[in-house]
Amino acid sequence: MRILGFSNLLREGDVSEKQRNDLDIINRSGQHLLGLIDGVLDVAKIEAGRSVVENAACDVSGLVREIMEMMQVRANEKNLQLLVDDSHVLHYRVRTDASMLRHILVNLIGNALKFTEEGSVTLRMDGLPEHTRNRVLAEVSG
Repeated sequence: MRILGFSNLLREGDVSEKQRNDLDIINRSGQHLLGLIDGVLDVAKIEAGRSVVENAACDVSGLVREIMEMMQVRANEKNLQLLVDDSHVLHYRVRTDASMLRHILVNLIGNALKFTEEGSVTLRMDGLPEHTRNRVLAEVSG
């Protein structure tokens, strides 16, 4: 993807810390776009019965931080606050398909930002009880 190449070239130059942070967001957004394209291809594979969902350790805190930084630009455009209700789940590694979780959270937060006119959008994540096989619950409210 050309955007990623150009942003990487710019990062190698003499840029301010703010510009470097902005270029990092561009990089992560570009990587996410590539992930979405891969996701569309994966859905086609799943529908055709040729794909398996990954189940590996995932740093939820890092994943959420990355998503929130990327979505902050959209929140700023609408003068909305983008918040994370910090729960204990965010401090642990969980077993999940990180790519799929990222895709789901970006869609949820993106829709909340799209349909929220004022105030804030909050991501809340929590663990469900043992009898539910230690699943993670994600809730986005606007």
